[in-house]
Amino acid sequence: MDDQTYLKYLERAHSMLPEKVLKHERFQPPDVESMIEGTRTIITNWRTFTRRINFNKPHLIRYLARELATSAIEEGNRLILMGRFRTQQIDRVLKTYIKRYIICEECGRPDTHLVREDRILFKVCEACGARKSVE
Repeated sequence: MDDQTYLKYLERAHSMLPEKVLKHERFQPPDVESMIEGTRTIITNWRTFTRRINFNKPHLIRYLARELATSAIEEGNRLILMGRFRTQQIDRVLKTYIKRYIICEECGRPDTHLVREDRILFKVCEACGARKSVE
């Protein structure tokens, strides 16, 4: 194969890639805004947070509740956690979640989704095609 043919095929492959793969913006989730009301902690920007990370919301709620050893209820634009938690605690758990379930280890992009095959959960990257089993 000569150089011209190779370049032609390379350009064709590049033109077939999804537009979001070609963008190289840094993924930065919004900061968590929370407040404590009595014995409950309320994440006030929950909907904004989940839209920004664009991921499996029920899985995220279960993970957050499990890691904080509490129960969580989604109510409108906010998430209510039973118990008193500092914003730093919630933020640390969410950053761990993003690193474990959202960011691809191969390309560093947040373009992943979870796929369950039999009893194994896989993180599949839409950008590079990498697959990795996760807990």
